[in-house]
Amino acid sequence: MVIIGIIIIVLFAVLIGWTLNNLYNVTNVKAKIIFIIISTLLILLITFILFNISKSSIQYPNESMVKDVRNILVLTFAPVNGIVIIPFIAKQISRVKENSIEEDELKKKIILMSIIFILILILECMYLKNIQIGILKILENMK
Repeated sequence: MVIIGIIIIVLFAVLIGWTLNNLYNVTNVKAKIIFIIISTLLILLITFILFNISKSSIQYPNESMVKDVRNILVLTFAPVNGIVIIPFIAKQISRVKENSIEEDELKKKIILMSIIFILILILECMYLKNIQIGILKILENMK
């Protein structure tokens, strides 16, 4: 469990560091912090919703097991989801601030990245379901 906790901390540190690096043109520290907090919370919420969708057809033996599996999976997948999208958005914000990107190009990039992100979330939902089924099978074999 300690190893998983360290991995989660490292993933969030990478997410925060990469995002800060991509906000190179934003000089207001408060704005950077607010962006990171809001975007990370939004990704956590999206990952939480994905977990709930993926567990809808899975029967857990008890509620505490659901909580434990949910916490581990959401906290592991949220920074990964964040790494996919948040630094990209941060870089686009910096590029807009320095006027190095045109509005049409920005719209195209955001639409493309949104489509890619939605596809990733669909695959992740299936993957989360398979992980949960695998965890339950391992627990059944341990009995």
